[in-house]
Amino acid sequence: MPRYNVVMLVEFAGEIEADSQEEAERLAIYDSTVFYEGVDSIEIEEIEEEEDADDETDDAYALASAGHGDDEDY
Repeated sequence: MPRYNVVMLVEFAGEIEADSQEEAERLAIYDSTVFYEGVDSIEIEEIEEEEDADDETDDAYALASAGHGDDEDY
């Protein structure tokens, strides 16, 4: 089954009481007055599977087992 890398940009909005913009930014992550507004975008990219080194070892073992030399030859 294919695997996908998914990046979603989600928007939250609300009002926060704070002494500065920096404090408001820090508090925004945890504040209960900031609510989900919607999804801005979703980017999806298929992850291509890489062939494992174990597969090559298995192939060498199979060839050696079939009488085509030793696995060290492959």
